[in-house]
Order: sequence, then C-alpha cells, then structure tokens
Amino acid sequence: AAAVGVRGSAPPPATRPAPVTGTGTGTDTGTATATGTGTDTGTGTGTDTGTGTDTGTGTDTGTGTDTGTGTSFEEWFEQEVFNLVNDERAADGQSPLQWDPDLAAVARAHSECQRDHGNIYHYCEFGHGSMVDRLNAAGIPWLSAGENVAYGYPTPGDVMTAWMDSPGHRANILYADFTHIGVGLAMPGYYATQNFIWKP
Repeated sequence: AAAVGVRGSAPPPATRPAPVTGTGTGTDTGTATATGTGTDTGTGTGTDTGTGTDTGTGTDTGTGTDTGTGTSFEEWFEQEVFNLVNDERAADGQSPLQWDPDLAAVARAHSECQRDHGNIYHYCEFGHGSMVDRLNAAGIPWLSAGENVAYGYPTPGDVMTAWMDSPGHRANILYADFTHIGVGLAMPGYYATQNFIWKP
C-alpha cells in the first residue's frame, strides 16, 4: 500500500477562546399527603353533648438526581470538523466521508504527541514513526491515506479555513478516493490532526 497526500500544516492564529464543557439535566420531585378521620357522637336526656377529633399526618419527601452526559470540547471540535469536511466535499461534488473511531483514535494520539512536544510534524521521532506506521500499528486496513495537521486555531471553522486555503491540505479534504476520516484534537494549544484513508 502507498501513502498519498501527506501534507504539512498551516501557521497558528493569534487568539484562542476558552473551552466549553458538557451539560446535564436532572429532576427533583416529591409528594405529600395528609388524611384524618373524626367522630362526633353524643347521648343524653334533655341535653345533647358530644366530642369529636380530626387529626391527620402527612409526609413530604422527595429524592432527585441531577446527572447528565455532555460532550467534551475536544469531541465537539472533532465532530464539527468532520461535518465541515463533508460540507466542503458536498460543495465539490464528492461523496461524504464516514467517521472511523479507530482512525480518530490514531489522529487524537498524534495530536497529543505533538502537544506534548510543543511542535507539529508528520513523522514522530518519539516512537510513533510515520502516518503509515501509526495506521499499521493500530491495525487499520487502508489502500491510500493522507494527513493534515495544524495548531493554534481556536474554532473548527478557523482550522478548516486554514486547511482549505492551502492547496495540499485542500487536496486531502477533497480527494475523491478517500472513504473514511478520523479527527483528533489535543488541548491546550488546539493541536488538530485529520487522518484520511481509502478503506478496502
């Protein structure tokens, strides 16, 4: 198998916004009841007297949970980039790419490696080798492959604009034979990696 379209990365922009966090929802409900009974009876000759009682007890107890599952900033960013890639491909008349979680794991690990070493690169000198080495180590079958990397772009739209403005990166995004994609983001620093493959 041969790797194609392995490209460099674009320079970083100046600003970075704060990450977003997941959200959750919960409910807290309780019920209360109060009931009572009373009697009023009396007997007598020439007089009518009686006593009665009306008592009741009630409880108001409730338990609630406030739990939620949220999407991390990294996951949100990755999925937005994925959506934007398919938007660009649709505009160019290309078939949409499928999300590949194993490919995304490879992309994310490469982004984390770049973040940890404060640089961007396609060949990792810290034990992970080339893109081809990383794909093969993960056991991912492929016929052709490509990779885009970048750092410092604080939104999915920013990094996609940078990649689309670069002929080499744009070629990877729009390459007709690619069928699957994985995107990985590592924070802090907005280290982003796209891995593309033509999957047999």
